Amino acid sequence: MASFRSSAAYRIAVTYTVICAWTILLLGAGTWFVADREIRRERDQDITAELDRIARGPGWENAKAALRQIQVERGDGRFGYALFDARGRQIGGDADLPRPRSGFESASVRDDKGSQRSMRIGTIVLADGTRLAVASDHSELEEVKKKILVPFLAAFCSLLAINVLGGLWLRSYLLNRLKPITATADAIVTGDIEWRVPVASEGDEFDAAGRAFNLMLDRIAGLMENLRQVSSDIAHDLRKPLIRLLLQTDRLGRTDGAEQRVLELGDEMLMLFTSILRIAEVEGGGLERSFELIELSALMEEVAESFAPALVDSDHAMDWIIEPDIDIVGNRELLAQLATNLLDNARIHTPAGTEILLRLESEMTTLRLSVEDNGPGVSEEERPKLLQRFYRSEASRTTPGNGLGLSLVAAVARAHGGSVSVESADPGLRIVVTLPRSGG
Repeated sequence: MASFRSSAAYRIAVTYTVICAWTILLLGAGTWFVADREIRRERDQDITAELDRIARGPGWENAKAALRQIQVERGDGRFGYALFDARGRQIGGDADLPRPRSGFESASVRDDKGSQRSMRIGTIVLADGTRLAVASDHSELEEVKKKILVPFLAAFCSLLAINVLGGLWLRSYLLNRLKPITATADAIVTGDIEWRVPVASEGDEFDAAGRAFNLMLDRIAGLMENLRQVSSDIAHDLRKPLIRLLLQTDRLGRTDGAEQRVLELGDEMLMLFTSILRIAEVEGGGLERSFELIELSALMEEVAESFAPALVDSDHAMDWIIEPDIDIVGNRELLAQLATNLLDNARIHTPAGTEILLRLESEMTTLRLSVEDNGPGVSEEERPKLLQRFYRSEASRTTPGNGLGLSLVAAVARAHGGSVSVESADPGLRIVVTLPRSGG
């Protein structure tokens, strides 16, 4: 029972039932009191009209005689009459009433048969100090109200029962919709990271929560896979530098240039770890706090002009086509690193004499930054793998690098809400970064 009461679905169902019950009760009570007030008002209007008619009539010099004449004229029994002297004694009339106050009141009066009857009494004070009371039988109206009250209570109990059943159904519905999410979370805790929340086609709030939950799990699974892949790749890619470093260390003092080679291997390993940490920093999230409005056109002009001498030194030809006045919200340093990595990748993996083109252009809601060359290109099977960490094609095994340059490009693009695609430039290779104009 404790767990049942602690259930949020239980509390929602109970709250729903209580609110519905109070709503019905308040509406019924309000209707009851309004109807009762209107009935009393109509009866008081009838009594007031009768009192006015009597008070304006002739012959009140002899009040008793006048009252008897009225009783003869109004012998339908609709009203009862009573006349009281100034000391409160009843001196006439056919109704045995208690000494009334001036105005209107309700009283219980015993009739000739000894039964209690509810009466509505209106009283005025005459010129000679006597009080004239006109009474109207209220018993029939009370009986009508009782007859109304019984069906209302029956309807209230029926609606309350329906609301209780509705509350229980609501609790069951909520539990059934939340159960898959709970089961998925339990499965993830036990190590089954492939489990996902089933999402129906209705598209309600629970389905939206399930899709968000699944996206979160996909993101976590992707990060875990990246971690596993990075760990495996680090172990694989560090093995050769470490072996070479050990060999060169063993040659210290015996082979010329061994010290320089040790320093170069140390720098190579340091660059590897720096690249890994940089990618981890970008993929870790939270970069939006450093985003600002950037003149991307001007930034790409700076990158192209600063990188052009390096390409000339390596006997490459470079050109750039940059559409002016393109702005983006993002991290200036990372976007500059993205463009630099693309140009450096083209420089390293293409032969001398290759032409390299940097292009920036905008579309309706996106912008495209691309670097293409007319070199030998990459086979269609290898293109999707170029964005993987540490991947190096067979043709690039002898060139410098660690296979992380394009991985960082992809990570920076994702951090800005964009994507990277690898295409054929026919001949050569084209790498295209697509970013939203809003900067993600």
